[in-house]
Amino acid sequence: MKKILALVLTFAILMTLFVVPVTAETTTNRLVISDCDTLTGWTKTGGNGMKDMLLRTDGLDSSNSVASNVSYGAFRTITFAPSSPMDLSGYTYLEWDVRFHSSKSNGLAGTMWEQILASYVDNGQNAMYLKISSTGDNKCNIFRKSTMTITVVDSEWVHFKVKMDQPNTARNFDPSAFTAFYFSTTDGAANTAVDNGFIAIDNIVATKDVAVEPDPEPDPEPEPDPDALTKLLCDCSTTDGWVKTTGNALNVNASGYNSGFDTNSAIGCAVNGGAFRTATYTFPTAVDLTDYKYLEWDVRFYTSASHGEGTMWEQIQAAYGTNGNNTLVLRVFSSDNDYATFSLSEMNAVVSATNSEWVHFQVVLDHPTSTVGSFDLSAMKNFYFATVEGAVNSGVNDGVIRLDNIMAIKEETPEPEPEPDPDALAKLLCDCSTTDGWVKTGGGEALNVNANGYNSGFDTNSAIGCNVNYGAFRTVTYTFPTAVDLTDYRYLEWDVRFHTNKNNGREGTMWEQIQAAYGTNGNNQLLLKLSSSTTDYNVFRLSRMTATVSTTNPEWIHFSVVIDNPNTPVGTFDKSAVTSFYFATTDGPVDTTVDDGLVRIDNIMAVKEVHQYEETVVAPTCISQGYTLCRCTICHDEYKKDYTDMIPHNYQKTTHAPTCTEDGYDEYTCSYCGDHYVMPSGEPATGHQIENGSCTVCGLTEEAIQNVEAKTTVIMKYLQTAVQLKPNADSCDLRFISMLDSDLADYESVGFIMEIMGYEQKISTPTVYTSFMDETAGKITASQYGADYFILTTANVGSELYGEKITIRPYVELVGGGIIKGNSLEFVLNDYIGG
Repeated sequence: MKKILALVLTFAILMTLFVVPVTAETTTNRLVISDCDTLTGWTKTGGNGMKDMLLRTDGLDSSNSVASNVSYGAFRTITFAPSSPMDLSGYTYLEWDVRFHSSKSNGLAGTMWEQILASYVDNGQNAMYLKISSTGDNKCNIFRKSTMTITVVDSEWVHFKVKMDQPNTARNFDPSAFTAFYFSTTDGAANTAVDNGFIAIDNIVATKDVAVEPDPEPDPEPEPDPDALTKLLCDCSTTDGWVKTTGNALNVNASGYNSGFDTNSAIGCAVNGGAFRTATYTFPTAVDLTDYKYLEWDVRFYTSASHGEGTMWEQIQAAYGTNGNNTLVLRVFSSDNDYATFSLSEMNAVVSATNSEWVHFQVVLDHPTSTVGSFDLSAMKNFYFATVEGAVNSGVNDGVIRLDNIMAIKEETPEPEPEPDPDALAKLLCDCSTTDGWVKTGGGEALNVNANGYNSGFDTNSAIGCNVNYGAFRTVTYTFPTAVDLTDYRYLEWDVRFHTNKNNGREGTMWEQIQAAYGTNGNNQLLLKLSSSTTDYNVFRLSRMTATVSTTNPEWIHFSVVIDNPNTPVGTFDKSAVTSFYFATTDGPVDTTVDDGLVRIDNIMAVKEVHQYEETVVAPTCISQGYTLCRCTICHDEYKKDYTDMIPHNYQKTTHAPTCTEDGYDEYTCSYCGDHYVMPSGEPATGHQIENGSCTVCGLTEEAIQNVEAKTTVIMKYLQTAVQLKPNADSCDLRFISMLDSDLADYESVGFIMEIMGYEQKISTPTVYTSFMDETAGKITASQYGADYFILTTANVGSELYGEKITIRPYVELVGGGIIKGNSLEFVLNDYIGG
């Protein structure tokens, strides 16, 4: 026992030697002051609008963080004090992570961190700061933003770092006795320009300068490729070289636009009324752009959507896109006195297909709107882009504007056009990828190019068109670069998209509405005009057009006309020298029954008579033949060929047991098409099983059974079946003769029914004539006694049924219960059908 106690005591002493203090996690170069996984050590004494301190479970690189809800981003009067003073001697830096989460309840532009930068980072009464203490407020260092190294980790988390011996304000801080950490976004009044939300702190650590091996000599910069088509002038990853003299300060954001050069950064600032201006980038050395044709850059327009319809870019174009004092401009300088100015009218602005907030701008360097002095393209020094140089327009949203990827582009030497193939079935006359050659002289919006064209096999990426009111697309003409010879071509074809915005609440597609409103022969008719000169042309109305709805997108319609078959020829149209194409949904007044929307044109082409068919094999079934479908990929003509025989039915048998009065039978049903027929199984009716006055199987009483049997005796002599021949090779009348008399007058019945068994292929549904039935009373009427009969007609019986054995039998279903069957007759079809 004493030995056991001695072992336990020894183990306890050894364990105390391995206990590590839990107040701080240490490594060689890093001391954790607080991992913010608990509220231990944290106190909160008040502050503007700050809520209670809380622990969040979504920290950065640790399980928890210490947080507080805030009004207007004002985070303050929250302090961390270790349980005892900590020795930070030998450590150089203090670092910590902060999350700025905006509730967006105020509807302000930008992230909360961007708003705080704009509102709380100056050195006045409202400044953001860090205070670290060794003995209360008497011994502390205070750090403002100017001495902080700040890194945005993602859209909400920001990493802070200060050098402990380089504060803005020093008050005898003793690093060997660190007692308190206090971080505040503002020590003045809260600013309503900052969102409400919450702010969280995580990972407060002290770090040392780490000795690093000197970097090896960098590889020499590669010589610029004189044949490169693109030169990146600024990737906008830092504020180096940028000067902003008006408005909010510039900052770098981690979400740039991927142009193939830089995916990780962009430069910009928050703006009021979309006004981004007085920002200039000076190149490290003057750049020679003599061999470059275009200057291009990317701009993000992020709106807070605080007012106004549309995107910020759309609002800016409307408010600042004029040529007056308020104009949007690019200005490039070769000196202070020599510069070129480009207004919006000289810019090609394309909205990104992947992110509609980004717009790609391009100007032709030697086509400015104006120049001042002697601008020297070989020595460009400054780049200046402004959305507005004059008064701010309150009709434009507040938000954020960012720039990225300023670059110069050479004009790529085009590949020589291939020689036309004289044997080609189709000639593409216009792929509608640019507005070159297009003229729009009437009202409505200007033409534009859209990236979603119709795939005709020629061009999948573009279409040209515009928004329309009441479906009225007109006064739009395309002039071919040179007259085209269509002598060897029969058809002119083109694709049109009709997209309705349904703002009028009409029924149907815009194309259906246009046909109804503009497809007549009156003054407002849909038309195509194909010209060889101003006085010689052919006019095609809808009656001469083949319009086919696309099977993949019902908004696209494929049109085709026979060039030599117009509705109205004017002058002497020369098919060998076609000069222009004009398509209009109406050339008269508009019709308000048609929706607003947009109309786009794509793939104007000439097609020869020869078709280009693709084949699709359709498999046979048990009710239809198989075939090969041939469809022309050019004009969509189609036909069928190579028919194959139907496959046999796949009959599945279901056995029906006999009843008291009915023989058993088998029912055969095709699992493919549902066709079925019945055959006797050979099991006879079981007969009634009488116990205590009724049948234990069917439930009929003895009296009811006797009544049926009595009636059967009377009726059976009349249910005699005979077959009368009708000499016709295609059908046969099978006639059941019933010689009726007054003995049947009192028997109610739902009718006489014919039963056919024995054939394997379905015969059309029999026609039963019941001329002696009173349909209202549901019984046989005495007034119609005589040589009445049923006629059962089997139509379309062919030679494949010759030799088939048919069984036919009439029966009566009594209203009071029970079925009385007549005698059966068996026969072979070809005994009665000619042949």
